[in-house]
Amino acid sequence: MIPDFATKACGDTIFINLWLPIQRNYVSKGNEINLEIETAFPTSGKNRLKLTRSNPGNQVLALRIPGWAEGRYKFISGNDTVSPPVCAGYAYVDAGGVKSLEIEADFNLQSKLNELNGMQAITLGPISFARDNRYNDGDVDECGVIETDPEGNVAARLVMVPDKFSWLTLEVPMVSGTDLEDSENRKARYVKFCDFGSAGNDWAKDGRYRVWITRPIHAMSQPYRKY
Repeated sequence: MIPDFATKACGDTIFINLWLPIQRNYVSKGNEINLEIETAFPTSGKNRLKLTRSNPGNQVLALRIPGWAEGRYKFISGNDTVSPPVCAGYAYVDAGGVKSLEIEADFNLQSKLNELNGMQAITLGPISFARDNRYNDGDVDECGVIETDPEGNVAARLVMVPDKFSWLTLEVPMVSGTDLEDSENRKARYVKFCDFGSAGNDWAKDGRYRVWITRPIHAMSQPYRKY
């Protein structure tokens, strides 16, 4: 079902709905069309699409732009950055007049901080992450401040961990706890988060994981609210 939905041909338009490693063949008006997609996700936001045809056609490629990449993407053809028109979340690339065409779609995959009601959560593209007590790197329920740049990007390190419980591990810079009188405690350390799909996947009774991290209240830096 998913491979069938990943790419769809509708008339002279081929829709790329999901950026998956896939190869598809279509026939349109007697023209044999081969479509290949390569992706480095989730270690990178770069994808490569190759379109080859038996004869030059007039197809249009409708390339889906993921919601998390809004405003942070580019398309490259050859050595040139192209700016195709965008409508309803799809970039429309004219692929007419040539037998083959290669497009690189770079969605600038970046760890982001999401904040709500004094809580913080980490995402990498569409993937949510959680602290898991199996990492043994602190209490998963402790509060802390996740470090970001002014745009909310997190300088996290993605680590592929084979033969362990997680599919992905993200090392996140965080100042943990509330005892900040000691200067050493005010320094950020890298805390491990796993992808949410792997969190608690051993179903252990004493297992704990947490997506939303409480941000400590600092009375001297909170905005004043009139009683």
